[in-house]
Amino acid sequence: MKHRWIWWTVLVLNFAVFAVCIMRLPDVQVPIHYNFRGEVDGYGSKWVYLAIASLSVVIMGGYELYRHLTRNNERVTTNRRYEDICVSLIAVLFGVICWMLFPGAGQSMSPTIGSWIGIILGVLMVVLSNIMGKVQPNRTFGYKIPWTLKDDDVWRATHRLAGYCGVVGGFLMIAGGLIGFWYGWGWQLGGMLIGLIVMTVPPAIFAYRMYHRIHG
Repeated sequence: MKHRWIWWTVLVLNFAVFAVCIMRLPDVQVPIHYNFRGEVDGYGSKWVYLAIASLSVVIMGGYELYRHLTRNNERVTTNRRYEDICVSLIAVLFGVICWMLFPGAGQSMSPTIGSWIGIILGVLMVVLSNIMGKVQPNRTFGYKIPWTLKDDDVWRATHRLAGYCGVVGGFLMIAGGLIGFWYGWGWQLGGMLIGLIVMTVPPAIFAYRMYHRIHG
């Protein structure tokens, strides 16, 4: 992706501001884990949140190393722009979530926060699913299961299906998040779980059946 320095600047500044906010908090135990109802069931150091915030920078740093190591791999570079989009959006997602989980908001997580996380994840899945059908066969990025890795035709057909399934699954996550604004955490978690099943199970079954239909 061109102008990757813009992503780097945003992520590093986000981490720096978050680190300052964490350092200004009292050194007390803060909520670090919530049950399915959004109630606190675990406490820890405030620095746990800083570790979560650092994930966005770590992801981008690891990706830069990966880009360097695979720069001469033609099958990888063919999909480079799709990898750029995917990794950058995931890194930004962690940068946003760290603020949504920022400690000091109370002893329970607001159902509104859980709904927004579900909606954001759903939107991300819809966006990423729109590039799935364009990803060419490789061993580092995409829907990598034995049957797609062994046959390029199976790879392409499976990824086209995975794109449609990903859009449906993403909208299910969004729907669960929206309903969760009124009916609570169960709908949010249900939307995410069903969405993940829709995104992963049908393409796997399709790839298995297609591969064995071709190869016996």
